[in-house]
Amino acid sequence: MFKIATLLTILTSSFAAANEWWNDSWTQKQQIILNPGQHIEGFSSDLSQKTVLIRLHEGNFNFAVAADQGSDLRFIADDGKTVLPHSIERYDALLYEALVWVKVPNLSSKKTTTINLYYGSSDASGKTESFDAYDDATRLQFDFLSQGEPFKDSTKHQNRSSNRGVTSNAGIIGSSVKLAGDPIVIPSSESLNWSDGQKLTVSFWIKPTQSHENAVILSRENAQAIFRVKLIADAPVVEVGNRAATTTSTAGKKIPINSWSHIAVVAQGEKITTYIDGVESSSINAKTPLLDSSILLGGVESATNGVLPYTGELDALTLADVDRSVDWIKFDAIAQGPSEVAQRVVSVQQSDEEGQGGHASEALEHVMLFGDIAKNMMFDGWIAVGVCLIMIVFGWSVAVRKFRYLNSIDQGTQSFVRLWSQISADKKLLRSIDEDPEVLLENLADEKDMAAIRKSPIFHVFSIGFKELKNRSEEELLFVTGLTERSINAIKASLDTGLAREQKKLGKGLIYLTISIAGGPYVGLLGTVVGVMITFAIIAKSGEVDVNSIAPGIASALLATVAGLVVAIPALFIYSYLNSRIKDTVIEMRVFIEEYVARIAELFPEKAIDPSPQSGRPSEVGKE
Repeated sequence: MFKIATLLTILTSSFAAANEWWNDSWTQKQQIILNPGQHIEGFSSDLSQKTVLIRLHEGNFNFAVAADQGSDLRFIADDGKTVLPHSIERYDALLYEALVWVKVPNLSSKKTTTINLYYGSSDASGKTESFDAYDDATRLQFDFLSQGEPFKDSTKHQNRSSNRGVTSNAGIIGSSVKLAGDPIVIPSSESLNWSDGQKLTVSFWIKPTQSHENAVILSRENAQAIFRVKLIADAPVVEVGNRAATTTSTAGKKIPINSWSHIAVVAQGEKITTYIDGVESSSINAKTPLLDSSILLGGVESATNGVLPYTGELDALTLADVDRSVDWIKFDAIAQGPSEVAQRVVSVQQSDEEGQGGHASEALEHVMLFGDIAKNMMFDGWIAVGVCLIMIVFGWSVAVRKFRYLNSIDQGTQSFVRLWSQISADKKLLRSIDEDPEVLLENLADEKDMAAIRKSPIFHVFSIGFKELKNRSEEELLFVTGLTERSINAIKASLDTGLAREQKKLGKGLIYLTISIAGGPYVGLLGTVVGVMITFAIIAKSGEVDVNSIAPGIASALLATVAGLVVAIPALFIYSYLNSRIKDTVIEMRVFIEEYVARIAELFPEKAIDPSPQSGRPSEVGKE
């Protein structure tokens, strides 16, 4: 019943969204369906003002249409009006990757939530501040984007680290920070101060690169109190309390080395709970101490016996001054990861288009890319493309004429074969050789059929045989001696000659298609090879070895190969089809010749000659 209700909700929302368009200045719209209740086990509560990670890639988003750096991205609620705040963590149109954080008003466990992604516009309206993508309870959000400078907070509180760190582009969500002994220091601020018994949620992703017996991931401490998130025997634990008497939670599940794990610590007054990948791992009866000191990532301020800094990567650090629910933690652990379940929880649908705005289809957009590629094509490439165009013009013009010719003769051949069946069965008609072959057929067919029959190659062959018989009847040899074996061979030779001429006529012009098939790919390949050579020569001369300097030249060079294949592939299919039809026509003519020779040999049998002195001319003796 739940699945049926979910399906009806999706269909209803899809139908409503398809008939509404937020702003006609935007050309593309895609639905994003959030369905945690169905795909996250145990998810049973509603989340309000939840910041959700949207992953865009080549398979679900058209980067060619969107503006540079995703400046035209707009996320609209399912009411079709409300603009949802978002923050872009990464946008790389070259690598077809974008990571966007969107604040969703409500996530329900019982029904799907649908939001709409609009893009493809130069309009600046509807833009929100990026820090509005996080709720008021979120006091710190480090995405570790900074290169060579202190890390910046993505929230409105604008906290910063006091030192720089080494980053990696291979984080679980975009960039991550590499920790190997030197901690990242986040100075104290009013927004980060903790009161005694403060409700608190700390979450992050970690990827340890070695085993840890006793290492600090995050620490905050002063002369009186300590709050640490540690790894003891590779299991996350919390150490909290006064310096004189700290309490450490029991080590629970171990996390794997060289693999990403989501860690969350939630303080709920007198209880602090640790979660691994959204599942509770351990808890401790303790409360958050009063602290207003700096926060350290990957170490402690002063050396402590037996405690070592954490070694590995850390990503997506979030601090909130509320105790997030279990479902909140579980959603982040699932939806922010790269698993297949995450793709079902946050599903980006295919692009939709608004008809009123003249929105191009995705196929048309891909075709339009060829125009951009052609702008970078060099002279040698244009020569190859020009030759290919000439071959297309000649080849396809021949193909069109040949299609029309074969269609016309097929109609005439069918009409003639129908009449030939009537003629061959009537000896009287076969003996009517004193008439013209056209006159003979005109008595049996109407003008429309005769017009088609005159184009038929079989009719042309029939006319040759008919004239051969007529010539022999005028010399009185046909009725005196009949058809001797020598005469039959002569008639058959004439028919075969006619067949050869008709076959030559049928195949006329096909050479242009064979040239296109054989030559098109080589011409295109030549243009590509020369284009690639020139591109690399230019790169070597300029010394620029980045993708942006190589890609346009290579793409335009490959366009020549595309042109060659566009010539050859259709020509191959057309030639095969036409050649098959021509072979069928030739076979029909051969069958007709054999049948015609057999019928006239039967109708005019060879006769013996008996000289008669009384009459002065040979007497005819039938030769049975």
